[in-house]
Amino acid sequence: MLVSLRWRKWKLAYDADATRRMYELRVGKGKSTCSCPWCRNFYSNEQPGPILPAEAKGLFDTLGIELGREVELLCPPVDSRLKWYTGFLGFVGRIAGGPDASGWQKRSAPHAITDRFEIGFAQAHSFWQGDFEGQPTVEVIYSTEVPWVLSEPDPDIEWIAKQKGRHRQTTRKGP
Repeated sequence: MLVSLRWRKWKLAYDADATRRMYELRVGKGKSTCSCPWCRNFYSNEQPGPILPAEAKGLFDTLGIELGREVELLCPPVDSRLKWYTGFLGFVGRIAGGPDASGWQKRSAPHAITDRFEIGFAQAHSFWQGDFEGQPTVEVIYSTEVPWVLSEPDPDIEWIAKQKGRHRQTTRKGP
């Protein structure tokens, strides 16, 4: 049964019980399945302190979303100790009012909660095919900045250095 919630600039209709059941059925998705250094770094940041603001964690709990079960986690390469991650979660429901972040790539509807966390909701979703079979679904898209905390080197630093070296080699003029 869908329940209405007004949160910031959105009105959301959601079914927390159906969402929790969906997460129970999603075996093998989330932090336990990816061993890449970027995902391990993101989830390691949960240990020393929270990545998500308390307000966002409270919202996710209300909606029935299980934290750490992102269907996708993106981290573009940056030469920095801080990494900007975008995570994708979902819930059974619909956007009853407010902006739709389906075109987030165009920066259409993210909403800043803190200077290091923003969020949006999309009725159209790219990563949840099959998980919410036959149910209305909203994709939660959030971005947050977290430090590199793993003891191993950040692979982005080496990759970016190689790209810069390759660029210098191809743009060098005469002897």
